[in-house]
Amino acid sequence: MVRSSFLAKLDGIGVRRIDPLGEVFDATRHEAIASVPTTEPAQEGIVCGVLAAGYLIGDEVLRPARVAVGKGTVPFS
Repeated sequence: MVRSSFLAKLDGIGVRRIDPLGEVFDATRHEAIASVPTTEPAQEGIVCGVLAAGYLIGDEVLRPARVAVGKGTVPFS
């Protein structure tokens, strides 16, 4: 009950959660904590995991999301 009341208050003042999973990494909204090796070029620079949620107040970043980002690897021949 306390948690839902707290979240309702945050929502009332315009605080929103950042959910960047599958988005292109943006250093102004995300903090890269880890890289995930990928052989698919389409996954390079894409947020593959969210380690800690981020929050916005209006359009301003209150706390960046801590994320894992896909990093291309060269396959061995």
